[in-house]
Amino acid sequence: MNLLFIFLLLLPIIILSLMSSKEGYENIGLNIADDINYSLNNMDELGTMKPLDTMGTMDTMGTTGTMDTIVSTGDMPTIDILDPPDILPENSVYNIITYDDEPDIPIETIEYHVDKILEETRKKKEKEKNKTKNNCNLKDWVLKNGSKGNCGDTLEHTKSCKPICNKGFSLNKKNITCNKKNISDIKCIYKKCNPLSVKYSQNNKIISQKICISKHGEKCSTYKCPKGYSIDGKGVDAYTYTCNADGKVGKWESGDTKISVPDSKKPKEIIHKCMPNVCYRRKINNKMIGGTTIKNTMENTTLNKLQNETFPTIRSFKNGITTCNGKGDCFFQCSNGYTPYVDSKEITQPIKYKNMILKNTAKVTCTNKGYQEGVCKESKCKLKNNLKTGDCKNKTSINPGERCNLKCKKGEIITINNKQVNGTTFECKKGAMFPLSNMSQEGGNPKCGPIVCKKPKNPNGYEIPNNISLLQEKLPVSLKCSKGYFGKGIIDKCESHQKEAKLRGCTKFYANRKKEKETKMIDSLRLSVKNIEKTKDTKLKIQALDSKINEIECYLRPQECYFKNLNQ
Repeated sequence: MNLLFIFLLLLPIIILSLMSSKEGYENIGLNIADDINYSLNNMDELGTMKPLDTMGTMDTMGTTGTMDTIVSTGDMPTIDILDPPDILPENSVYNIITYDDEPDIPIETIEYHVDKILEETRKKKEKEKNKTKNNCNLKDWVLKNGSKGNCGDTLEHTKSCKPICNKGFSLNKKNITCNKKNISDIKCIYKKCNPLSVKYSQNNKIISQKICISKHGEKCSTYKCPKGYSIDGKGVDAYTYTCNADGKVGKWESGDTKISVPDSKKPKEIIHKCMPNVCYRRKINNKMIGGTTIKNTMENTTLNKLQNETFPTIRSFKNGITTCNGKGDCFFQCSNGYTPYVDSKEITQPIKYKNMILKNTAKVTCTNKGYQEGVCKESKCKLKNNLKTGDCKNKTSINPGERCNLKCKKGEIITINNKQVNGTTFECKKGAMFPLSNMSQEGGNPKCGPIVCKKPKNPNGYEIPNNISLLQEKLPVSLKCSKGYFGKGIIDKCESHQKEAKLRGCTKFYANRKKEKETKMIDSLRLSVKNIEKTKDTKLKIQALDSKINEIECYLRPQECYFKNLNQ
């Protein structure tokens, strides 16, 4: 009986929770209140519920639907009963289970349906668990020559997805299906190009034929033109075709030539004409063929003499382009900043003519395959060991467009063509290094060295020895004043590399004079010398001030200065 009372108390809460869930009565079709078979007007199937007072444990219920107290019998304690919910769902089980004195539904019937609801819920959860249990794990699954596509890392039981193949491959079936942790077998297979028939003709007669059938990426080598002949006389004696089956229609490719073959039953036919190799330029279908042209070249009179001795090649030059026409050797010279290449090889040995070395020159020769390929490419920049730092470490040269960080020793500067350069980052352009700080500046080969001053153009009043060192680090140096000049001559440092060194200290002799301005200047300079702390670092500054004082004194009192210098 105790269990029954507790069950009656908890039953409204259990039923209300089940009804509010998505997996409640409406989802499983067991809503007692909504089912017409369980309405209050059709209660025959549920039987007749006995009055609750037959249990002998309850007082009569009030008509308000609220239970007062339950009278205990024996050892049963008194239990306060909760009030019913303030808001009852419409057509809910609360409408069936009332709090009247005479309930109409037997408790056994309610217990039966609650058990049934719980059983159905349990079965549904078990079904969901079994469904996940059979899923396929694709996390480590690898498709050769393809990828998982939109399949993801997990594929549900009985579900399908479509992987993706790499270019040139296709699936042997549309998709894969998961069946109890196992996936169906699938492969990426090679695509093939439809057959291509390649024929070679000579004098309008077919001399060879090759049918190409290949997988994607494979090559098909065809036969060649006879010796002394090439395809259309352009120097190429055979074509090799590569199968490209990536698209909807397979293509055979050779260089810029692409041939589509949509029909798989009948090979597509192409015919190459074998013609004698001709080194002379000629115009066919408004297009110049034969011979060769080389850009970025320059005219050279000595090279012209050499070319005239080579018969029968005809060589011409116009607008920086050298044109070679005819059999034999054709000479060319690349412009400044360019280097000659023949058949992709750099020419390091220039042409010699009568003991003369012709810089940046080379030759191309016309054979049965046509002219060799002559090209003038931008020259590389050479580097010196004392400049190899940063990106150019351990390099003797860098290619055009590349950059390099250069650094000199302490006390040295970077110069190009004996001109000081600001900045440490340089870029290679046409064989010369240019500072990024000023690309318009003259380019060349950077060098490290000391600052060197120039000899003054107008050394009036000073006697400068011919063997004097004008290195910035060795200046200032004392000089003798010329005749008619008095004082202590000094040649001082220049402002920057290759600028004139400064002269001071010698004053031209004039009659005694006295000027207030110069006198005040001397007093000011003497005061400055007095206030300067005598140290190793200020020694040169004090010497310069003393020299200036002596110069002004000689200007004011040249005779005294003259005799003073004689006694020194």
